[in-house]
Amino acid sequence: MKTIYSIILVFAFTTTALLADGVCKVLNATNTYLYPQSVLVQTDINNQIATTVSTQVFLNTTGKRAVLQYAFPLNASAVVTQIRFKQAGTWRTATLEGKAQDTIKGNSGGAQDVFFTNIIGNTPFVLTVKDTLSVTDTLIAELTYIELLPYENAEMIYEYPFSYKGYVTAQATLGFTCSITSQKGINAVTGNLSKLTFTTTQNSSRGGVELLKSAMTTNIVIHYAVSQTDLGATLLSSKPAGEDGYFTLLIEPDPKTQSDKILKKVFTFIIDVSGSMDGVKLQQAKEAAIYCIQHLNAADEFNIIPFSDMPMRYKQTPVSATSTEIALAVSYIQSLTVRGGTNIQDALTNGLSQYINQETSNIIIFLTDGIADVKTDVVKAQNKQNVRIFVFGIGNDVNKQLLTDIALGNNGFADFITQTENTGSKISGFFNKIKNPLLQNIAIAFAPTEVFEIYPQQLPDIFVGEQLVVCGRYKTAGNATVTLTGKGTEGKDVTYNYNVTFTGDSLVNRFVPKVWAKKKIDVLLVLMTREGGQTNRWKEWKEEVIRLGLKYGIVTPFTNFSDPGNNSGGGTVSDVEEKIKNEQLNVQAYPNPFTTTTALSLSLQTTQHVVIKIYDELGNLVCIVIDGTLQQGNNTIEWNGTDLRGAPVANGIYFAEITIGNHTRRSVLVKQ
Repeated sequence: MKTIYSIILVFAFTTTALLADGVCKVLNATNTYLYPQSVLVQTDINNQIATTVSTQVFLNTTGKRAVLQYAFPLNASAVVTQIRFKQAGTWRTATLEGKAQDTIKGNSGGAQDVFFTNIIGNTPFVLTVKDTLSVTDTLIAELTYIELLPYENAEMIYEYPFSYKGYVTAQATLGFTCSITSQKGINAVTGNLSKLTFTTTQNSSRGGVELLKSAMTTNIVIHYAVSQTDLGATLLSSKPAGEDGYFTLLIEPDPKTQSDKILKKVFTFIIDVSGSMDGVKLQQAKEAAIYCIQHLNAADEFNIIPFSDMPMRYKQTPVSATSTEIALAVSYIQSLTVRGGTNIQDALTNGLSQYINQETSNIIIFLTDGIADVKTDVVKAQNKQNVRIFVFGIGNDVNKQLLTDIALGNNGFADFITQTENTGSKISGFFNKIKNPLLQNIAIAFAPTEVFEIYPQQLPDIFVGEQLVVCGRYKTAGNATVTLTGKGTEGKDVTYNYNVTFTGDSLVNRFVPKVWAKKKIDVLLVLMTREGGQTNRWKEWKEEVIRLGLKYGIVTPFTNFSDPGNNSGGGTVSDVEEKIKNEQLNVQAYPNPFTTTTALSLSLQTTQHVVIKIYDELGNLVCIVIDGTLQQGNNTIEWNGTDLRGAPVANGIYFAEITIGNHTRRSVLVKQ
């Protein structure tokens, strides 16, 4: 039986810091914004799927009624599942509709609001607030979103956007809690906050910091690693009533994999030296190529192909990554200068033509701004040796669509750097992902369970320090065997078998369907981009994106939430989320902070067994407020600030752990 390990981290503080939570743009005034007065963030990470609830309080300090547009700097991989507003004492829930996301409003005269755009990032969630905000009144925004956390160098990484990137200084009361559960034992958890301590028992660890005044100039970042050996696999599954099931399969190598299992590689660095790369962009390309070459493994080989109108090979055939060859290559790269136009087609074809060894992992690293025309289908057709093309796009005007298409069409991925970002930190993360391939030509089979609609449709190679994520559907619950095959060192066939169980329970891993739907939507959006116009197929894919977005409660380019306003009676959440949100997420404590007594209020759709426990900062059980059945409707449960013996507790931070059925929610309480 697998043990569930959990960690709860707690942070609460008051700061005059550079923040990065939601921000409200005042639409009836130029360059006027409301920043949060207080922020409470609660994050639950369950086997790498993070659910974050961020509650932000805004005060109208403009001196007049304000029309607001709310925005939050969302991570690109995250999916908003709910947005609620509280105004004039009333909560209202936005409704997901088949419409495009609200556009970012400009300044007077239609001028672009560059300041606002810089604050909210490249992939923000944007929603116009329907009701105006009275003078000195407050607006509370509660945003809920989920994301499959990235896995980098054998660690899971959670990041919450607290930094306003130096664009503005604000003041807020902040609170942050995080719980982590994993089927595998958790080896280590680190965060970028000082004075963080942990108390660990056999099955759990809890940590936190006391109230402090501290400047927060960066995002909150948490890293954690789990126990794993060889090529480990974790299956998360959920089967809603009356539906086929959904699963997410996570496969990662042992981070301590021996070097003799790592595939030998032949790298070709194709460097754009055309006129559009002049200046900072060429310097970044040089720095990136030099970093990669200086970090090759001893068994690797490499070549360099600078190109403009025509490609020029550094060597006719790849050379070994000896110290002498690396030094000569670095000197050659440093001597490169810009010239001529841009011929991406011939550059990639030239690079592809040199590969003949099927027993090595053949990799092209393409460094360019992508400002040129190229027929991506021709490049793919020329790739007869199954070469992997990884793209490092450089510049503020980089052609992301083209470069992503080139990478995805050739078993790779694309990453991008702007002209103001640090090349060293960016290229190190990029190169470390592909430095140590373990298996290529991956295939997965399931027996006896019937699976379908698996994404990604073409499985990428498996690299040490990285993770293979496979999402799909299944017909029947029960025990099954997952067989993973691939090509290892010297072209040898390698097979791994895993015993897994596809659940028949509709209450576990309830957000796995959303993860699957997001993967499918991403695939459809790529297909729509490649279609190049609104053809019949494009329109069919758009309708499917809308259907998936509405069914699974996902914001897409064609679906978004709409604020109903207080006069409409409030919106509704999707049927997938309705029960869990009403019974799990909408728990309120008042007053908070409190001096003697606080009340937890929750609304239940059905009669439920509810357990509320209070813990101190170190994770010690303080008291059990209730362990019993609550009836359907609104319920209020008071805690009088006493411990298990009935003695008053000291002032400080406490955590209410509310368990309703199979779901748990944690809230921060402050006694003062």
